[in-house]
Amino acid sequence: MTTVKMSSDEARSKWREILDAAVAGNQIVIERYGKPVAVIVPHSQYVQSSGQVETVREETTVYQTGNWEAIKAELINEIKTELLQALELQEALSQAEQPAPKKAVNISTPRLVHPEQAADFKKEIVAELPDAEV
Repeated sequence: MTTVKMSSDEARSKWREILDAAVAGNQIVIERYGKPVAVIVPHSQYVQSSGQVETVREETTVYQTGNWEAIKAELINEIKTELLQALELQEALSQAEQPAPKKAVNISTPRLVHPEQAADFKKEIVAELPDAEV
């Protein structure tokens, strides 16, 4: 393993070469006004010295779902309201034309809800609606 010293101006212009040197296992000391200010080391050496576990994937946003029952109840109420409005409109149209044998209800999955939970919500909603199928 070799240690290479260079100025910050040189490091700025030779960034790709610095990365290639680090991949090859070399340490690069970057100096400003003749004094060392930073060291670039190979990632494997950094992980060994810091004791950190390598990150396999990027971190993602975590949504707060502490009060899950309240969120579920709110979603169910919103969906019920929309479905009942759709059913009332459908009934008014069917009375104006010809009566339909069964009413079909299309329930889309709400955002930020797991598919299994969405399926449970749909079952609960449809169970309360007369003559509706999903």
